[in-house]
Amino acid sequence: LRNVRKGELVKRSYLKREHLVKRGDEVEIVVRSGTIEIAIRGEALDNGFMGDTIRVKRIGGGKVLRGRVVSEGKVVVK
Repeated sequence: LRNVRKGELVKRSYLKREHLVKRGDEVEIVVRSGTIEIAIRGEALDNGFMGDTIRVKRIGGGKVLRGRVVSEGKVVVK
């Protein structure tokens, strides 16, 4: 932690990136194909920041998919 005074520039090194998705978290998997979008519940198999590609799978088993983290708890698969 660091105190920042009023008017002081905040350097990028002061900021800490947070994972939006953590391994083992329940996530919303959104599958997009053209204009069709289907959302299912799934599990994250990797940690991920915004824009990262991670592995996910449907809850209850199923095929491992790769998708992009777009927000907290949400992964989009194309």
